[in-house]
Amino acid sequence: MKVAFVGLGSIGRRHLQNLHTVAQNRNIPLEVHAYRHSQSSDIPLVDKQYCTTLPQEEYDLVFITNPTSMHEESILHFQSHTKMMIIEKPIGIDMVDESKLLSHVTYYVNCPLRHTPVYALLQEHVKVEDVFAVRAICSSYLPNWRKNGDYRECYSAKAELGGGVELDLIHEMDYLVSYLGYPKSMTKMATKVSDLEITSHDFASYLMQYEDKVVELHLDYFGRVTKREMELYTPYDTYTLDFVKKELRGSGNTWKASDEDMYVREMNYIFDLFESKVENMNSISHANQVLGYSKM
Repeated sequence: MKVAFVGLGSIGRRHLQNLHTVAQNRNIPLEVHAYRHSQSSDIPLVDKQYCTTLPQEEYDLVFITNPTSMHEESILHFQSHTKMMIIEKPIGIDMVDESKLLSHVTYYVNCPLRHTPVYALLQEHVKVEDVFAVRAICSSYLPNWRKNGDYRECYSAKAELGGGVELDLIHEMDYLVSYLGYPKSMTKMATKVSDLEITSHDFASYLMQYEDKVVELHLDYFGRVTKREMELYTPYDTYTLDFVKKELRGSGNTWKASDEDMYVREMNYIFDLFESKVENMNSISHANQVLGYSKM
């Protein structure tokens, strides 16, 4: 299998490692190329580097893992040189023009939270039609994300690069919409409220109205205690889906999820999708809709 990475920062390198792990487990030989703005010394697990953003060869898979602001350009450059594209979320700062896409190419947008074992527990134990209210939160302290560097220089801190909680934490909107469906209406407030030295929004709050339920979503960069969870209210119980503790809690039960890595699970899914064993669970069309809700 011949694979290219467009951009190879921390996220790209994680995908690269998982790609090799899963390929080895499946006895699939790999040839991996990296496209970067500047060539560095040899990168482990990469066979060839190109100092260009334009494709030089043909590929089975292309991973788009460069900055969000460059995603659409990279998609359009590489789509005629691959069978399948894996695009890091968010799909872009703005929606991708679907009229420019190729019908014979499979486009998958990463959605790792939907591959967590704890999300599977939610789908198993809580019927979505029983839920009448939801409160979800993703709160953490941005400087702790970048302990080995200056948080003020990372893309999350820069609105012009697609930073800010609305896009950076778009995985929350993705799993909510995927589990609950598309809302009938929505309101949003987003701003900068903390003393973090950033130009992007560090706070956003959404209120979503469905035919039979209401949903609140809180996102921030300033929470000193990391929280990533969803409370679900039903007529017979209140449940908490806790991504940090990897458990689903009810009033009388706690279901513990396995420690299986969500990124490895997603990489296995990507291989299955390439082999046409599963349906595409996150197309560009769906990712565009989620982006539209996040940016409204």
